[in-house]
Amino acid sequence: MEYKLRSTAGQFNEFLESTIWADIENELNVWLEGVRDGLEDTSMGVEDLYRNQGRAEAVRYVLSLPETIRDTLAEIQRAHAEQNEEEEE
Repeated sequence: MEYKLRSTAGQFNEFLESTIWADIENELNVWLEGVRDGLEDTSMGVEDLYRNQGRAEAVRYVLSLPETIRDTLAEIQRAHAEQNEEEEE
């Protein structure tokens, strides 16, 4: 599958510094806190424990997603710049 993104690394930097991301990040951290509370519930069964572990992993993944995409975009942009430099030589 080809990686097709329309944004730039700079736009993702702006997003990461925005109040919009701060609000989303705060809400996701509230979710993560709820999952942690669930993990501390000693009365839950093994299936619920696994489910909460999966939820925690998913929330942490979403929290890291903008930085992951930004870094990927930056790498793609660097590769394109290097390729253009080589073509100009």
